[in-house]
Amino acid sequence: GIAGEAFEAFRRANALRRSRVEFDSDVSDQRLAAIQATFTPALMTRLEGQGDPSRRPIFIFGMPRSGTTLVEQIIAAHPRVRAVGETMAMLDIIASARGPDGAIYPHWAPALSGPNCEGLGQAYLATLPALSPGQTKTTDKRLENIEHLGLIHLALPNAALIHCLRDPRDTLFSCFATSFVGGQPWSYDLEDIGRYWAAQDRLVGYWKSVLPAKAILTVSYEALVDDLEAGAREIMAHCGLDWDPACLAFHKADNVVRSASAAQVRRPIYSASIGRWRAYEAYLAPLFQRLGLSPTAS
Repeated sequence: GIAGEAFEAFRRANALRRSRVEFDSDVSDQRLAAIQATFTPALMTRLEGQGDPSRRPIFIFGMPRSGTTLVEQIIAAHPRVRAVGETMAMLDIIASARGPDGAIYPHWAPALSGPNCEGLGQAYLATLPALSPGQTKTTDKRLENIEHLGLIHLALPNAALIHCLRDPRDTLFSCFATSFVGGQPWSYDLEDIGRYWAAQDRLVGYWKSVLPAKAILTVSYEALVDDLEAGAREIMAHCGLDWDPACLAFHKADNVVRSASAAQVRRPIYSASIGRWRAYEAYLAPLFQRLGLSPTAS
């Protein structure tokens, strides 16, 4: 059938891309586990609240295709917000920082002091573009920031953190069916995609357990599509922004969008992407079973 032909085309295209990228799921899993093991509850408690107190940054993160671009555009439609998009700023700061003994991230984190945290926050803020009159916030939608929420919270304890979550079956299939600009090296093989999703799911659960109770707002893509205004109001409140009806007309804004969702966020909200995985269920079932995802309930 058509679904079978389409899935085979996705599979062949992905296999071609996979043969040209160097990616090892074991190494990726070990890296995320090392980050989690480093940012212990004791470390988070010792340094809590000692970073830069700025309330300017809004970090939006999650798996690709989980609604992050939609959430950023809703926030960026607010007149007090400047969208920065997928900036590498925090990742670059983390990658270039060294411990006193030359240690690389995350191995220098246990030696952090309060002034170190404040310095990291200030270094990040210094990368942000100037705000126009009336603007007070900037959005950062670099998805990989999800891996570093412990450090981000220590460096910028008052930054708003927004985790975008979508039915994992739609997320997994959409990653497999999308050719990402700039590439996600784990996104060309169903097994790699499943392992990356599972590792990220574990890590986010850990961050939610060690960060203050309401530090992270989780936004369900399906709930947002079902009731845009209720979701948008909750997002604005979390960001410390007054309600503005412009946020419901996000698709009319002229913000630059460079993600794979660039075309989708130029139209009003729609639900056609929900349950798209069902047409390919026969081909995805083994992966879903390995991940413990029910074929009937999200």
